[in-house]
Amino acid sequence: GFKYDFGTDNSLRFNYSFAQRAPNPSDLFSDGLHHSAARIELGDLRIKSESSSKLSVSLEKSAENWGYTVAPYFNRINDFIILEPNDVEFTIRGAFPVWTYRQTNAQLLGIDASIYNNWTSNIRTDHKFSWVLGDDITTDTPLINIPAANFSNSISYTNTKWQNLVIGLESQYIFEQQRFPPNIFVF
Repeated sequence: GFKYDFGTDNSLRFNYSFAQRAPNPSDLFSDGLHHSAARIELGDLRIKSESSSKLSVSLEKSAENWGYTVAPYFNRINDFIILEPNDVEFTIRGAFPVWTYRQTNAQLLGIDASIYNNWTSNIRTDHKFSWVLGDDITTDTPLINIPAANFSNSISYTNTKWQNLVIGLESQYIFEQQRFPPNIFVF
């Protein structure tokens, strides 16, 4: 990666990263009821390591009174390990959805953005936004369990003279996820 500083408080970052993740035991050996999730999970011993290539760029301003970051990214994951529902099994304990692990090629496209303002030496506001779009490129469908876009705001009051008093108020809004695979049914 590289970083380019321009002006007194501005910077531009570019990064390429390559990562691999070996399957964990759940991916490989799950074979039955997952009690805390109330579902049957089935692993696959043929699952191999994931390989991820990620490109990210960020534009940042970091001044004393205010600053921001805008950071889009693109992530391509080969042999992405995914857990998804595909059946229902009826047992003597009841009916349970069956979730199986499988591998596919996936891509994630997203952006993280934030801005802050120090209104006074004691009062600060922060605003953050995150959005990600995940696709199974092998089947040309959206990925399951991709978080919805979310937006958070906070305001805080700090007074170091009063035993480091910090009082804050925070709000968070999570949008409704409208992108999911078409074969998901609720029983």
